Amino acid sequence: MSERISAPGSVASLASRLGQKYAPTPEQEKVIDFPLKPLLVVAGAGSGKTTTMGLRVAHLVDQGVVRPDQVLGLTFTRKATSQLSRNVRGLLGNLESETLLEQPEISTYNSFAAAVARDFGLRLGENPDAQHITDGHAIQLMKEIVAAAPGDYSVIGKTIDATAGNARNLAAQLRDNLIPVAQARQELIDYAEKCAQLFEPRSKGGANVHREIADVLKGHVPDDARRVLLTAQELETPGATLLRALARRLALLDFVDVYEEKKRELGVIEFSDQVAIAAMVAEIPDVQRVMRERYRLVLLDEFQDTSVMQLEFLLRLFGPDHGITAVGDPNQAIYGWRGASAQALADFQSRFSTGGPVETLPLNRSFRNDRLILDAANHLAHPLQLSTGAVPVPLLDAADHAGPGQVAVSVAADTDGEMESIVRAISIVWEPGKNKTIAVLARTRATLEAVAAALLDAGIPHEVNGLSGLLSTPEVADLRALLDVANDASRGDAAGRLLSRCRLGTADIMVLSSWARELTRRNRGEATGDHTVDGEAAKAIELPATTLVEVLNMLPPESYITSEGHQLSDTGRARLEDLRDAIFQVRSAFGSHLEDIVATAERALRLDIDVMARPKGPGLASRRHLDRFRQVARSFVAVVPEGSTLTSFLAWLATADSVERGLDQEAEIVVPASEGTDGTEHLAVQLMTIHAAKGLEFDHVIVAGMQEGKFPSHRSRTNPYEFTKSEWVSDISQLPWRLRRDHDSLPEFTGEKNSVTPDAADDSPMGAFLNETGTKRVSGFAKAAAAYTLQEERRLAYVAATRAKETLVLTSSWWANTTNPKMLSRFLVEILPATHELANSDKPIAQSVSAWLAAGAPPANRPGDIWWTAGSTADGFATPVLRDINGNSVELEMRLAAPEGLAKKDRELTDDTDAPTYPSTDTAIGHRKAALQRSAEHVQFALAQPDAAPAGARSRLLKEADLVIAQAAAQRGSREIVIEAPGRLSATQVQSVSSNPEEYLAYLRRPLPARPSDAARLGTEFHRWVEEYYLKERLIEIPGADDYQLPKLETWQENFRNSRFESMDPIAVEETLALSVPVGEKQLQIQCKIDALFDTDDGLLIVDWKTGSPPRTEQSLAIRSLQLQIYRHAVAAARGLDPDTIEACFFYVAHGREIHGVKMSVEEIAQQLSVLDPVSRDLAIGAELNDSEYSED
Repeated sequence: MSERISAPGSVASLASRLGQKYAPTPEQEKVIDFPLKPLLVVAGAGSGKTTTMGLRVAHLVDQGVVRPDQVLGLTFTRKATSQLSRNVRGLLGNLESETLLEQPEISTYNSFAAAVARDFGLRLGENPDAQHITDGHAIQLMKEIVAAAPGDYSVIGKTIDATAGNARNLAAQLRDNLIPVAQARQELIDYAEKCAQLFEPRSKGGANVHREIADVLKGHVPDDARRVLLTAQELETPGATLLRALARRLALLDFVDVYEEKKRELGVIEFSDQVAIAAMVAEIPDVQRVMRERYRLVLLDEFQDTSVMQLEFLLRLFGPDHGITAVGDPNQAIYGWRGASAQALADFQSRFSTGGPVETLPLNRSFRNDRLILDAANHLAHPLQLSTGAVPVPLLDAADHAGPGQVAVSVAADTDGEMESIVRAISIVWEPGKNKTIAVLARTRATLEAVAAALLDAGIPHEVNGLSGLLSTPEVADLRALLDVANDASRGDAAGRLLSRCRLGTADIMVLSSWARELTRRNRGEATGDHTVDGEAAKAIELPATTLVEVLNMLPPESYITSEGHQLSDTGRARLEDLRDAIFQVRSAFGSHLEDIVATAERALRLDIDVMARPKGPGLASRRHLDRFRQVARSFVAVVPEGSTLTSFLAWLATADSVERGLDQEAEIVVPASEGTDGTEHLAVQLMTIHAAKGLEFDHVIVAGMQEGKFPSHRSRTNPYEFTKSEWVSDISQLPWRLRRDHDSLPEFTGEKNSVTPDAADDSPMGAFLNETGTKRVSGFAKAAAAYTLQEERRLAYVAATRAKETLVLTSSWWANTTNPKMLSRFLVEILPATHELANSDKPIAQSVSAWLAAGAPPANRPGDIWWTAGSTADGFATPVLRDINGNSVELEMRLAAPEGLAKKDRELTDDTDAPTYPSTDTAIGHRKAALQRSAEHVQFALAQPDAAPAGARSRLLKEADLVIAQAAAQRGSREIVIEAPGRLSATQVQSVSSNPEEYLAYLRRPLPARPSDAARLGTEFHRWVEEYYLKERLIEIPGADDYQLPKLETWQENFRNSRFESMDPIAVEETLALSVPVGEKQLQIQCKIDALFDTDDGLLIVDWKTGSPPRTEQSLAIRSLQLQIYRHAVAAARGLDPDTIEACFFYVAHGREIHGVKMSVEEIAQQLSVLDPVSRDLAIGAELNDSEYSED
């Protein structure tokens, strides 16, 4: 029996006093009432750990064991920090005895370590004000070091970029394991000697690896690496290969040494450096005494995800026997790829107490999952029981209130069919706005992109969560492409995406390509002074190819004709000029706040207009994607304020994009998501990677792309159920596992005994290689490494399953644009009954694909969809069902085979079916072509059947459809609809609201892009001319403004030169600001673009250039003044000034007139905008918004 600090019933009484709906369970009560000493809590998914931790804090405070300010809570993400903080502080706030003048400290692990390093780092000579560098900066610094390195590093045999990447990864691993470079060097040499003993001497002739080593040894090789290579020369091929990889690591250590010294010289650090510094600081006795007295109770959340370095830091700082409660679940340890140790909980159990193992208490009652889902999750987790070491992990139990739940498996013919199955499942179990949440989870981003496309086609609102997913959305990808090109004109990939937005015809693309080659030829001619240079002579001149920006800066003249006789069309020229203008706008914003640059790019591409013009569901989702991207930029600035340039931001995004898991779990950079943040997560299907879904829950979950090789992830090209992982043996950026601090939990190549070594060699992968040598040793270890990494993949499957409350659907497909079928994921097969045809245990799974599917069958004979749901018959061929949102059972269509011969016999739906159309069919239907093809086939097949619906049945169906339409029309006629204004407007839009509110509300109901006008374009040209005039430089040429001085533009420029503003020096030009104005119960954010701001003797003066006509009436002046008054208050708020000290005026350049507006207070501005408070209007005006999230029942 575990210890306790209070009388029985005290915890239940406290929970009642604190307003808890349910009394704590017996297992929760043991945790809450445990004394102030080390405690390990193994908390299963959905077991109420956050509530339990909060009640433990409240109970210890209520019993007088600790004060609130003596409590420290640590977790991994800011979102988790916020949740834990609200829970703990909310419970403490309900304690009548507490005034709570001082609060607990709740933080992320990294933030707390950074604070310790900052407060005490000077004791070690560390700079507390060191500037943080991002991943992009760090990689660039390492590239410079590698490129400038003296001597011969041919031993590494890689490019500069690859070498820099390997060296930086190796530096990170050394830091994560707190290993100095000198120690790592010696340990690598010693390990090479141990490994060499496992191989036979080489044969006389040798192999390629021996010849390559001999060539390297002829040059200058670092001494340590040379000694290892000389040993490698004498070994058989596998030994020579392994030792050469170790020698390459020794060479990389030279770069790592210089890299660490360079960071100290520059006064910069990486985020992980802070934890390393904190770990060193934690060894100082005075620091230990201060922190142990300050925090008597320490809560460590998600402890299974801590790295070796974080564990060492906490152990050194607080020591064993301190009042630490660690909470974690070994079955949810899924971050090994970022340094987390699966052995963390076992290490806590053994190292944080001097009086024997730390006491361990379970929380295995799930309050989240229904019963069938728990059965599936427990089944997936069962093999993990053998890999959790000394930490017992009980199976999850269902709560008393748990429902039956539903689990379904879908196997489709191909990827398109799988997407149709996902759409089908979603349409059955979920409806937007019904207070039920749903998510589609996947192992890879590519799968999510296919799902997003399918949902878009089906008109189902959806949101892609996580940074990696966010970057893949079309609108964010377009926005990022513009930022990339504006920042680096040589980015051809981003330029190509921008060109695709221009929707150029084939002839225009050919003209543009020809003109780019012509410009390159001319540039080469100018470089030699010979403008006739051509052909091979031109190619010999080393000059970079012409970039898109250069082409846009000098579009071909109208007289230019290609050799094929093509000219640039007027439409194409106009679109390219728009793109040129967009790039100029972004470059003009350089020097502004990063978020303002992003906002400028959004407006420059007119994405704000594009997304508003889309249908309600997709349009709202796209708008959220853009807003979330801006929030990512804002968070990046908050975390890296000193280096938050556009270049560093784009480099960070590139790093996120290059990693399959992205940076979704980067603790300090907030990657905003819709779930649980604004109460609207039930309005859209959430799409995210399984890693990003950790810690979240949904009513319904669909796990997509469950194929061997994809999930679990591996690259087996033979039997997909038996794969290998070379890990550190061939990857020189990894430390050999023996050198890691958590090596005791990892398979050991040399056979040194540890916790995962079998007592004797056996047939399991962990033991089979121990009696082998040479090639068999290497291949056997690769199987052991694969078995180890498969455990994390299984834990990932467990995490995916336990996100679901009511419904869990697993989907897969046989073909994915391949000739041979893909095998089903072992995790999907395990969910099926053992007697199911797809899970036949009598034969190897790879050979047991039922009678109607022979392995390797050609695509023409592939099967149709297979559905199985828990509760259907074991063989899976009975009609499976899913319960819909109303609890009704809906049959799932099963096609055991496609209609035989239909695809060849009947006419195929192709791009040239019927007459040519514009736009072409492939553009119109895109990736939907395959789905439309199958739909046409099934319609044709059904019509050809003798039992097709008779005329009477068809008539009855038409009558029922008429009744449904009539009922919907009656509902529309008797209902009102609320039109809710967006939370952000531009100052120009605000003026539209004031001048004609009815017209603006109509615009909200059906937003459409503004009609292009020459006047607007000319006004834009003038604004740019003024900006250039003041800035005295141009970032990109604007063909047209200088080439053909239009009379109007010349007049405006002359009037400007004759005004007083010509000689004034502005303190800001084209400055972007924001003003928050209360409208009803919400705050309206008004975006302002200040044309020019001057500091005069009478105070600040705002000038807004106007190219139209001045107001003719007082009423017109009052309406236009609203814009000026918003500018006044925005400038005042930004600079902390009294608005009365700021003047604002329009300057009408066509008339040379300066007009001042009527001053208003913020309250008066808000009154002018009161029309934006949600207003009911007759549905006839906005019928298209019926049943949207803005309608009221």
